[in-house]
Amino acid sequence: MKKFRHLLAFLLTLCLCVTMTTTAFAAESKMATNDQPFNYLNYEFPEDAQILYQSEDAVIYTTNTDSQMTRAVEYNQVWVDAGRVKTGSFTVTNPHPWGGTGECRLRLESNASNVSMNISVYAGLTVFLASQHIDTSKDIVFAYNVLKSDFVIDYATDDISSQHGMRLNCWLS
Repeated sequence: MKKFRHLLAFLLTLCLCVTMTTTAFAAESKMATNDQPFNYLNYEFPEDAQILYQSEDAVIYTTNTDSQMTRAVEYNQVWVDAGRVKTGSFTVTNPHPWGGTGECRLRLESNASNVSMNISVYAGLTVFLASQHIDTSKDIVFAYNVLKSDFVIDYATDDISSQHGMRLNCWLS
């Protein structure tokens, strides 16, 4: 029995060593489907393309149609329990600090329709909203030029419900 265990351990170790030395094969990234090297220097761009970077190995460009494509979105929220008065702040990471414009959407959600908050939104030294009233009836949406700073949302409950809590949501896109 002892020799069988040693033999089994040896065989399993041998299998492990063989599987660890097996190499993975992959196609070269510079090859096109017809096995010809792809030439990024003579690439045909769309008419409205703005080239951000171009080399023999890669090209990065943007077009006006990119604004209709999916953008990065960051989200954060705060929950306030029923019957509780609360003040504080939370941060939302800027999803694209490299340039362009973005959109900020703030929404207050609750099962009670009579709740509200006062909010202020700023990024660095730029104040976007100062002591703005928000309730559950509509979102607050504004556009901004992208900054390198994260957004900070200060909030203070205004009207509260004794039976239902509320959630303040913020999306940056």
